[in-house]
Amino acid sequence: MRILFVCSANIDRSPTAERIYSGRSDFEVKSAGVSEYALTPVSSKLIKWADVILCMEDKHKQKVIKIYSAILMNKIVDSLDVPDIYKYMDNNLVNIIREKTDVWLNNYFSKKYKYIVLFRGINVGGKNIIKMDKLKAVFEELNYSSVKTYIQSGNVIFDDHEIDRKKLKENIGKALLKILGNDLSFAILTYNEIKQIVNEKPEGFGEDKENKYDIIYLMEPLKVKNAIKEIKTRNGVDEIYPGKKVIYISRSIKYLSKSYLSKIMKTSIYSNITIRNWNTTKKIYELMKKNDTLIKGIVYESPDLQRH
Repeated sequence: MRILFVCSANIDRSPTAERIYSGRSDFEVKSAGVSEYALTPVSSKLIKWADVILCMEDKHKQKVIKIYSAILMNKIVDSLDVPDIYKYMDNNLVNIIREKTDVWLNNYFSKKYKYIVLFRGINVGGKNIIKMDKLKAVFEELNYSSVKTYIQSGNVIFDDHEIDRKKLKENIGKALLKILGNDLSFAILTYNEIKQIVNEKPEGFGEDKENKYDIIYLMEPLKVKNAIKEIKTRNGVDEIYPGKKVIYISRSIKYLSKSYLSKIMKTSIYSNITIRNWNTTKKIYELMKKNDTLIKGIVYESPDLQRH
């Protein structure tokens, strides 16, 4: 985890916090200031570097959110409420920063995010046969909590405090290879992303019994705008709608054999997508929502990733 401490001028409070926690082995720290005259000004580069931005006062937090909201996705921004009345490394400043930061860290590590992992191409056509209890055991071996699987297509729900999906993906991938001997592709989504997919579906999507409805989930770094260019549709049979990180598909059941969407297997994007039908997506959302025991964050609520 990478923590950026922020104050006004980066002279007293945030540099003190950086020095206090610079020796920790479990996370990295840097400091900056929101003022134009700060010794090290807050920048896009620093914001992108950080997983967590801990501000000394709420005004710093609000300024960071106002200026950098476009790149705060998957990041936490919070304030410690440390007043500007101390000099650099003053004993009182050291004590108050240590006390408030330690409380914040303990609170953070006691809270978790809910994720869904959607595996690609397992238990299909006799290939990549994996029992769900073995798949569940892999996630439990990684000390993820509230692990639950849903149907044989490979959908695993779990909770963890980690906010860096690259780290999650790396850890899961290594564990799958080590324990099961499989190098599997998968997408990771948050509870809020699944909620958004369900609640912000195209008008009428999933409501006509004459149509078949599916969701194409994209694996990073594939983008919707690029993926949708590769998908061909047939007039009167197929409809596709771009979403956020997904593509909605509607096909006429009557003319299903004439659909062009079956040709998606021959496209360049096929190895970077996984598909679930609409009912499966709704069920996953209900399962994630049902276990609503996680605590809402006191942090900047990015639309992409929130505690709930």
